[in-house]
Amino acid sequence: MGSVRGLLISLGLAILALIVQATLFRRFEFVTPDLVVVVVILGSLNLRPELALVAGFIAGLLVDVSVGTTVLGLRALTYTAIAFIAIQTRSRADSSPLAVGVWAGLLTLVSVAFFLMVGVLFGQSAELGGQVFRRLVQVPLANVVAAGILAVPITRLYQLGARRS
Repeated sequence: MGSVRGLLISLGLAILALIVQATLFRRFEFVTPDLVVVVVILGSLNLRPELALVAGFIAGLLVDVSVGTTVLGLRALTYTAIAFIAIQTRSRADSSPLAVGVWAGLLTLVSVAFFLMVGVLFGQSAELGGQVFRRLVQVPLANVVAAGILAVPITRLYQLGARRS
């Protein structure tokens, strides 16, 4: 999909993911997906590269503004970098939801590691505390499941948006 409509779909999905993440998944400590990065990764499968990068940046900026405890732009940088890596590795995710889920989980692991590394460089390591294990293990595993479940409906949404263009 090459239109601005695809970008608007991505941003709408990112806002919806942020709301679900902030309301529903904050209550459960054992299930901690990062739905916004899943939307960025899945959007990178369906959008033109430059639109996927813009969507990743804006989605990260939305998370930065909503969280407010880290340096502004830290997640924007991280999500843009993950969108770039996702664009470069699109061929690794074939059409099966399981493959997309595993691919998204691996990209989430890269995202978390990159976020931690850049966070340490910007002096944000104190915020992590004892959450390093949860972020490095639970978030990517939860994103494998989330991406596997969301891959087909989100792809269909992009296809529907492309047909209307």
